[in-house]
Formats: sequence, structure tokens, C-alpha cells
Amino acid sequence: MNKKKTSDDDQQSDRNYPVAELITCGGFFIVYFIEEIAHRFFHKKPHSNQLQSESNNVTASHLHHKSDNNDGHDEDESTKCMLADSNAQTLNYGSLDAVVVSPREKYVNRRSVDSHEESMLNVIIIVIALSFHSLFEGMAIGLQDTVAHVWQLVIAIGIHKLVISFTVGVELVNETKSAKKIIVHLLIFALMTPLGIALAAAARLQVDKLTTGILSAIATGSLLYITFLHILAKEKISSKLPGLLQFLGVLCGFGAMALLQYATEPLDID
Repeated sequence: MNKKKTSDDDQQSDRNYPVAELITCGGFFIVYFIEEIAHRFFHKKPHSNQLQSESNNVTASHLHHKSDNNDGHDEDESTKCMLADSNAQTLNYGSLDAVVVSPREKYVNRRSVDSHEESMLNVIIIVIALSFHSLFEGMAIGLQDTVAHVWQLVIAIGIHKLVISFTVGVELVNETKSAKKIIVHLLIFALMTPLGIALAAAARLQVDKLTTGILSAIATGSLLYITFLHILAKEKISSKLPGLLQFLGVLCGFGAMALLQYATEPLDID
């Protein structure tokens, strides 16, 4: 009986479930969920009365009054305007001519504003997720035991952060023209790694390796979401480069990071 129980315990202990990969996927879905909540919160539907007023079929944009002169001819007292909308109509009401314009142009402007707000929201989500990732990179540095390991991580994370900082800067410049917003977002992103180092150094005895591993896996999942569903997806749609050339660029970047990881932390093959 005891032998059977011991064998069952051995089978349970030998089970190799990919917990790290599962937690990484959890980080992926956490950022996915946060993004959808943010979109739902910032893109609420307007009230029905506002929709009714904006969806009115006609908007009076030009009125010109006609009066009879002494010779019996009609004289137009206002200048006629050029209408860009092909759906413009002229309605005659006695002595008043009302030139009405379809509100399609208003909807186009509203869609462009909404698109800009959505793009800016996506950039904010990218900055938050990458800042979250940088925070745990700093914690990884702060939890190292030797000076050599610290310098290895500093070099690796420094090169890694250089690439990510360039990506964040390009996204911010493309989506906003406000220098103040760009500086604030970049400062938040830049301070996350030193903050992680300080937190890890302050709580070195209280934070165990299991907690650090879980947080690092969540940060990795968030980085995967941002990389594939935001940065690469957007570049694939908007870039004028051929798709094969984009693939080669991504492959070269992946190879460079793999070589950097190998150089800073050699594989221990028994």
C-alpha cells in the first residue's frame, strides 16, 4: 500500500506542466482585457438626442434673400458659396432660397477625430505595457547576487531598451504633435527600470524568486501582445515596404537579440 502511494507521488512530482508559459499567456490576456476596457470606457456612445440632432438629413448652410428692385428684376443680396458636398440641394420657400448640405462632411471629421483618439489611446497602452515590462527588467537587475551578473544584465537590457525606446518615440511622434505629452510619456517609460532596481534592492529579502518569476512572465506576455498585435500589425498595414522585406527585418532583429542573449548568458549544457 505504501509502495503504491509512493509511486503515485512520484508520478505527480514528475509531471512537467508549462507553468511559466501559462503565466506568460496570462500576461498577454491581461493587457488584451485592459485594452478592451479602455476602448469601451473612452468610446461611449452619445445620447439619443445628440444622435438625432447630428443625424438630421439637412443642415442650412447658406441663406440668401431675394428682393424685387425698381425694374422688376430679382436681385440676389448675398454672395453664393461654393459647395464641396455633391449632395447639396436648393430648396425654394417663396423669397428665401435655402442651400442645404448633407452632414456627411461632419461625420467624416468626427471619424477622423475618433481615429486620432483611438490611435492616441493605443500609444498610451503601449507605453504602459512597456513601462510595466521595464519595471520588472529593473527588478531583475536589483535581485542579482554578483557584480558580473549585474553588468551582464545592464548591457543586455540597455541594448534592448534602446530598441524599445526608439519604437516608443516613433509611435509618439506619429500620433501626437504635443512635445509636452511626448516628454511626459518618455520620462515615465525611462524611469521604470531605475524604479524597478530601487524596489528590488529595498525589498531584496522579502521578494523570493517565485514572485519575481511570476511577475517577469506577466511582463513578457504583455510585451508579446504589444509586439504582435500593435507594433508589427500596424507596420504590416501602413508600411510601404514589401511583406518579405518586413519579415527579413523581424527575423534579423530576433536573431540579433538571440545572439545578445547567448553572449551575455551562455547556455549551460550538461
